[in-house]
Amino acid sequence: MEKIRLFILLGLLVAAFSSCSKKSGPTPPVPPPDTTVTVKPPGQATLLTPANNEPCTVGTGVTSKQSTVTFTWSASAYTDGYELHIKNLVTSGITVLTTANLTLDATLALSTPYSWYIVSTSKKSTEIAQTDTWKFYNSGPGVSFYPPYPAEAVYPLVNQTITFPVGSGGGNLTLKWQATAGSSPITGYTVYYNNLLYNINTPNAQIITTTTNSATVAASAGTTYYWEVVTTDAAGNTSTSQVYSFYVE
Repeated sequence: MEKIRLFILLGLLVAAFSSCSKKSGPTPPVPPPDTTVTVKPPGQATLLTPANNEPCTVGTGVTSKQSTVTFTWSASAYTDGYELHIKNLVTSGITVLTTANLTLDATLALSTPYSWYIVSTSKKSTEIAQTDTWKFYNSGPGVSFYPPYPAEAVYPLVNQTITFPVGSGGGNLTLKWQATAGSSPITGYTVYYNNLLYNINTPNAQIITTTTNSATVAASAGTTYYWEVVTTDAAGNTSTSQVYSFYVE
């Protein structure tokens, strides 16, 4: 009888202990690590030399026709490489050079105006960053006098199509451009305007002289027009823009 009581007492104790114990569930899985990578686009470089709107007189390897010009700029963030874009402002020819460094040499024609800018690129991003565009005149050593930079079209833009609000008969529009002086102040402009490209530099072209950066011309619908600007400075130096065109629909 005593043994039976002992077994019953032990059973009650086990049951009481079991009821007070917390049952633990399965261990939750460990969350995977965050593999999201934030890709930052390249930053914008800062142009250093050649200086903006200044003659370049420090070229190396100078001949009678060309010199080697060194382009420099400061580093930009999150950047793997740089593209140097150089434009001949007389011929409109464009040269693109690439590097991972902060300097590049280019052989350029003397007595010629150029513009340039830098594009920052990254292997981790499809975005790019472009600097402002600077101009310089590759005059060569010892030359400090240089002509104005060729005028650049503001309106109409290159190969722009214009719809006249006055209807199919056309009307008047105002050509607009911007120009930068060389070593002497700009004193005036001569605009050559025609609907035939081969007439642009002949007496058949409409010729307008002005001291402002605009000229009003007549235009008709269904016609392509061509125009160029010759800029003159106080020293008698001149520069000729490229021939621009636009279409009136």
